[in-house]
Amino acid sequence: MTSSRIISGLIISLTVFIGLTSLGGAASAQQYITSTVAGTVATPGYLGDGSAAFGAEISNPLCIALDSKGNYYIADSKNFVVRMVSASTGVISTVAGTGTEGYSGDGGPATSAALSTVEGLAVDSSGNLYISDTGNARIRVVNAATGIISTYAGTGARGDTGDHGPALSAEIFMPAGLAIDFAGNLYIADYGNGTVRKVTSTGMITTAAGVDFIGFAVFPGDDGPAGQATLGLPYSVAVDESGVLYIGDLGSSSIRKVGTNGHISTLVPQVATAGLAVDPSGNLYYGDYRASTIVKTYPNGFQATIAGNYVSGYATDGAPGIASEFNHPYSVALDSSSNIYVADYSNNAIRLLTLLPPADIIIASGASNVAYTAGAKNISNVPIAVAPGEIVTLFGASIGPGTAAQATPDANGLIEKQLTGTTVTFNGLAAPVLSTSSTEVVAIVPYELSGATSATVQVLYQNSVLAAGTVPVAATAPQVFNPASIGFTAGTVLNVDGSVNGPGNPAAESSTITIFVTGEGQTLPHGVDGLVAEGPTFPLPAVPVSVTIGGSTAALSTYGGVLGQPAGVMQIIATIPSSVTTSSTVPVVVTVGGASSLPVNIAVQ
Repeated sequence: MTSSRIISGLIISLTVFIGLTSLGGAASAQQYITSTVAGTVATPGYLGDGSAAFGAEISNPLCIALDSKGNYYIADSKNFVVRMVSASTGVISTVAGTGTEGYSGDGGPATSAALSTVEGLAVDSSGNLYISDTGNARIRVVNAATGIISTYAGTGARGDTGDHGPALSAEIFMPAGLAIDFAGNLYIADYGNGTVRKVTSTGMITTAAGVDFIGFAVFPGDDGPAGQATLGLPYSVAVDESGVLYIGDLGSSSIRKVGTNGHISTLVPQVATAGLAVDPSGNLYYGDYRASTIVKTYPNGFQATIAGNYVSGYATDGAPGIASEFNHPYSVALDSSSNIYVADYSNNAIRLLTLLPPADIIIASGASNVAYTAGAKNISNVPIAVAPGEIVTLFGASIGPGTAAQATPDANGLIEKQLTGTTVTFNGLAAPVLSTSSTEVVAIVPYELSGATSATVQVLYQNSVLAAGTVPVAATAPQVFNPASIGFTAGTVLNVDGSVNGPGNPAAESSTITIFVTGEGQTLPHGVDGLVAEGPTFPLPAVPVSVTIGGSTAALSTYGGVLGQPAGVMQIIATIPSSVTTSSTVPVVVTVGGASSLPVNIAVQ
């Protein structure tokens, strides 16, 4: 079956398939691997105490905090409890709350105390746990040695009184984010009052930033004393080793900064964050819950998105951070190794961003960004492999030039095997390089790898090996290009008129769609590494191809290589089966020689 039909305007630029999302320069060279460490995605509930946190049920985690031992605490908001996951065992347990909303229990075990909505957590150097019991207008504390809970600040009456007196006699309104500095002072984001309160280690309370809530002033007080500034809805706080205070202000959609001189400024404008964390170097991390991303802000103001692809959802674990999907990440916390825990609110899960060692690489599909390293598996729990001719993206730290570069075919229509000093090898075989940057290299697996069962992959820059990894190899490993593909943001399933399929542009009932795939393996005639297809005939997979849409087998009009694309890219034109339910979203799965892709959803009207 030859690929003779090319939709008008479908000669997609080669640059569409290559990853040029490098953040540029050494400052952005960190890469992370994403995993889920607690919760069951899409299954909110209150189950699993005494067993592994992964697979337990939690319900809309709002915030997260770590202690000095690496145990982490979760504000399980819809269950009105605080859960803890042991660093040594991975077992989850309830450490505060009964599961029923209310207020009770001071002076007794925290697990017998009733809490209202918990919107902030912090742990001090002694392991005592501080809880923003928001619905009860109090800060509660759980003693690390005894497990006894008591009220630390607030009377239970909503208000703003009590400054310069005992915190237990003060009124607070809607406490949320908490942070503890190195002197043991507790900072409280009181979004009901539009202030940040400070409770000293001796139990006295003052206002550290903001005036009584008076609405949104035209001039919010930047460059002046923080105590005279207007905050909108201060929801989260963090404090660094030098005593600089950071405030996530939802009302002004910004992150404010209070220097050690007590003056306030706007550090990050136009951002929606409900959780902040700062590392010993003064780098600030936050979850942007509207964009579903995790962002790092350096002391010089440079910002880098380190996780999330701006799509709200849940991507397969094992993927690189910047290729993963989150669903309203509300809060972040750092461990002593600079790994990042994320309260992934709408996914009902805690995600972990593990810092990739400098000498390692993540090897991922250039179509789906599913990683082949870090134990990644497909939906059948089978280790994922690369295939000859497949386009792959290699993520790492400082693995290429600081300035991103992309390939163009040479005079013979070939993508060359070195680009601005970058070379990629699979078992010593050089691969065509489509793009290169300091954090991402996109290459094509050599066809000569046919018959191998594994491959050692190396990235070389200016003849020095910078990173290496090992992947399994299979005859075929199809993946469908999707909107989350690195460099392919416009969408990859096209309707019969050549427009991009999506919720606002569904395919017509029983019409044809065009699907783009990589990982189809060896072709007939034999694939040539990096050769850009010119037609009039195109290479075909050496093994059978099939497609299911909405679980039903689709009739295929054509499939094979794509005009203007390198060998290793296949297009399939398939007819939507009449059995597919209209006005719905249905999965598309491509099978090549017995191996199946992850599903990509399309809309059908």
